[in-house]
Formats: sequence, structure tokens, C-alpha cells
Amino acid sequence: MEIHPILVVCFIIVVVGLVGYLQVDRVIVQPTIAEEEQVFRAPPEITITINNETYEAIQGTYSWTYKNKDGSITGREADSDVPSRYMVDYEAWNVQADTEVEVNFDRQPIDYHIKRWDEDTHTSESHETIDLTEQEGIAIYEIVGRWPEGTASYAFKLNVEEIE
Repeated sequence: MEIHPILVVCFIIVVVGLVGYLQVDRVIVQPTIAEEEQVFRAPPEITITINNETYEAIQGTYSWTYKNKDGSITGREADSDVPSRYMVDYEAWNVQADTEVEVNFDRQPIDYHIKRWDEDTHTSESHETIDLTEQEGIAIYEIVGRWPEGTASYAFKLNVEEIE
């Protein structure tokens, strides 16, 4: 039985095409070394910039999940009291009502919101920015961020003084 040369050529084209297709799929599916190194095992840090001074926000409650190299999943949960209670032992940063407060994320969240607490456990509506113009005295701010791995909250305390 003789094999026709056209069939051999067709067979070679199909095999080469399949090998190329499988190779492309393999490259797409397998994570690169850079992706494997980017496992975020804990919530990022947040700093607050006020008048060119940088302060570290205090981490509160968080829920964090990440995938390990072996394919297993690790989840971490931490709970805290409301910010107005756990910030009692922290000093307030003195600012004037016209001061600009900048929130800096170590790693940008998908979204976030900011709540203002008074010293008694009362909270205001959620906002996307910090406006001190109508604030006077002690105020505690809570930032709640959401990342692909979970959510985390942070707090800091300000003593807002009248504009001189």
C-alpha cells in the first residue's frame, strides 16, 4: 500500500498546527514567575499625608484569602472593636480645617470608602474623600478598602482646629 504524498503533507500540517496550538495554550495557562511572586498574603499598608508629613494608619478588621503555590487556599480573619474605641490610646494629629488630607495605598484597592467617627461610637455617612471644613475637635476616620483578596479597614485620629 502506497501513501499518497498529499496525505503526508496534510498530516504534517495538522500535527504542526496542533503542536503550535497546544504550545500557545500551555503558555497562556501557566502563570509566569512574576505572577507567582505576586501573592499578597496580608492587606497592604495605608499611609496618610498631611502637610507633607506621612503617618501610618492603624489596621483594624480584615478578611484576607490567597492561593498558595501548592494550590491550597489560606484565609485570614482579624476582628477589632469599632475605630472610636481602639483609637483611644493613639494620639490625634493636629490639623487645621483647611488642611488637605491624602490617603496613600501601598497597593491600590478595587474601591474604598471613608467614614468619620466621633469619640462616642457614632459614625457619619461614607465618603470618598476627607473634608475637614465642617469638622472641629477630635474626629476618627476609618478607611475600608476592597482588594481581590478581601477587605481591610484602617483608622487614624485627627484634632481639627479652627483656621487661623
